Amino acid sequence: MPGGQEAFRKINWIAHHGYPYIGIKDLESKLSLNRVDQDQAIIGTQLAIWHFSDGIDFSGTFDKNSKRVQNIKAIYTYLTGESNVGQDEVKDSSNLTGKFVSHSGQDQVIIDTNSPSDSGHKKTPSIKTEAKFAEGSVRVVNGAVVTDTVTYEGLVPGKKYHLDATLMSKDGETELGTGEAEFTAAESGSGSTTVDITVKNAEKPVDAAVAFEELTSVEVNADGDETPDAETPNKIAEHKNLEDQAQTVTSKKALTPSIKTEAKFAEGSVRVVNGAVVTDTVTYEGLVPGKKYHLDATLMSKDGETELGTGEAEFTAAESGSGSTTVDITVKNAEKPVDAAVAFEELTSVEVNADGDETPDAETPNKIAEHKDLKDEDQTVPKKDEGTPTTELTGETTKPGEPTGETTKPGEPTGETTKPGEPTGETTKPGEPTGETTKPGEPTGETTKPGEPTGETTKPGEPTPGEHKPGEPWITTNADFANGSHVVVAGAKIVDEVTYEGLVPGKEYTLKAELINKEDGKSVLGTGEATFTPEKSKGMEPVTITVNDDVTEPVEAAVAFEELTSTEVNDKGEETPGTTPEKPNHIAEHKDINDKDQTVPKDTPGGSSNGSSNGSSKDNKWWLILIPGIGLGKIIKDHFDHKDHGNHNGGHGDNTSSHNGGHGDNTGNHNGGNGHEVKGQDAPKDGNSDNGHGHGNDVQGQQPEETGNALPSNADRVEIKSVPSGATELEPGMQDYIK
Repeated sequence: MPGGQEAFRKINWIAHHGYPYIGIKDLESKLSLNRVDQDQAIIGTQLAIWHFSDGIDFSGTFDKNSKRVQNIKAIYTYLTGESNVGQDEVKDSSNLTGKFVSHSGQDQVIIDTNSPSDSGHKKTPSIKTEAKFAEGSVRVVNGAVVTDTVTYEGLVPGKKYHLDATLMSKDGETELGTGEAEFTAAESGSGSTTVDITVKNAEKPVDAAVAFEELTSVEVNADGDETPDAETPNKIAEHKNLEDQAQTVTSKKALTPSIKTEAKFAEGSVRVVNGAVVTDTVTYEGLVPGKKYHLDATLMSKDGETELGTGEAEFTAAESGSGSTTVDITVKNAEKPVDAAVAFEELTSVEVNADGDETPDAETPNKIAEHKDLKDEDQTVPKKDEGTPTTELTGETTKPGEPTGETTKPGEPTGETTKPGEPTGETTKPGEPTGETTKPGEPTGETTKPGEPTGETTKPGEPTPGEHKPGEPWITTNADFANGSHVVVAGAKIVDEVTYEGLVPGKEYTLKAELINKEDGKSVLGTGEATFTPEKSKGMEPVTITVNDDVTEPVEAAVAFEELTSTEVNDKGEETPGTTPEKPNHIAEHKDINDKDQTVPKDTPGGSSNGSSNGSSKDNKWWLILIPGIGLGKIIKDHFDHKDHGNHNGGHGDNTSSHNGGHGDNTGNHNGGNGHEVKGQDAPKDGNSDNGHGHGNDVQGQQPEETGNALPSNADRVEIKSVPSGATELEPGMQDYIK
């Protein structure tokens, strides 16, 4: 035989691995073939034998692409390929297959035509394994499960077998866990089953472990012989190889979960006070992708002693195990604004622990990570560059060291303080009525002692900004006639300057004004409205009120009432997206029928409300020396020779003569005359010279050396920039002359 003894060994191997020793079903399974029939199995096996017995290579003859030819080729290639490692002659006379004989001068190998199942031929049992982590386990540590898939061959079909599995440390010294499984061998004697090994002896993760398997049976022995009286299990096969990668499981590196946070005020919140919302952005790393986690947030006072508010959020970790999410914390325990607060975060999960191992039976959440650092600026609100809100004002912060809009240099008077006798910063142009004049010698509401800061003064009984609850919005008003209006009558316009504090910058507000008749306190004489968006939490917004057309007769006094509303936020500064203009949020109001600042016209100094002067010294218009065209002599002469005989109207000194818009006429008839006049002189603006028609006191033949010289009638008029020492306001009637 070509190839000698080695050829015999190859043919013998074919006899034990080809048909009919290996059945058709097993060949199909072994070679992944479909629909192999007996002829194909015989031809494939026979060609493989001739390949070695006669030295013929048939691999080039399988050129047809039919299913039949391809099946024969697959069997032939398998039996003649690398798998065929040869097999020595069978010595057991009962097993004919594999016997070498010489018959009629021809060397032969006897192959039994019966299949193993029919002939009782026995296979050698064997097992091999592949170990993997069960779902949810990623490292060898207590509680983890390793699933070992055991593939077997050569077993007795229908017999019961038992697998004992052991997970060993990679060095082979420590038993980490065990498992076992019972199964019945498949009809072919080959198949697979699984064994779950639970780790019980690894408190800390082990880098790698190897699964060992031992196969036993009480029904048959390794040769397949039945053992009905076996007292102990028969050892069938085992697979224990520390170097087998298929049997090895390697732990993933332990996770190191971590979080860091950045807290900021949510839109509409500017200070730490009840109702404010702080949004904490939490960045995480080292989590298990797809697992659910829970964040518990707590806002603590900067000293760490007071819990100001809480929040929580659920999220699923990103595929990378890293990402970010947000938690909203609502302040509920800060009636007064707190200077600074710090957001604390704690991360937990009921699905996995900090190492990333699944915990399906967890009764309480597993602590994963936390971030609690009172000194962390990222966790703190407000930020240093946002400034620290005060407890009395309304959230207008400044950068540290940055001057506010109301501070002054040391020793420099503020914009509201004045020197004694000097007009305040609230004075108006000469002749223009002010809304805040007082009686001569009486201090105004805004003057202070030299060098003493003024603040914002109020009327007795009116709450100051400091008396309002911190953060509470409020308004005050100051109403006065617009230019061109002097009495409360149809068409007149009143401008009400509304000062506000405690609003939310960037949100829209509406002021609704009503002019109320002071006499009955309820009749509405006019209305006005203004919508505005403040840039800061405090400021001033004017509202113009137009007197109704049905107010045909002048009203003695009226008071401006104001109400502040918003559809975007409520009086706590919280956003209200569902609010409609028909039912806006009430923010603040100022409705005081006795408030002089809200009243028009203003009280006129110098007498009763109807202006009766009764010839007091105030009628000595000493300031006429400043008016071009009127001399000092005229003033002196009037002082001694003339006394007013009429009643003042609003302090302007009208006399018994008839008037048409005059101010201070004497007994002569005037048309727009303004006070004492000299015949032939120019009248003040809006007035007419007497031209001989009036009967007022004239200066004729005056003695210059006794009374002084009059200013020429064409002298330029100049603005009065000061008044004589001791005066604090314009005398009655003075503004009319200036006009």
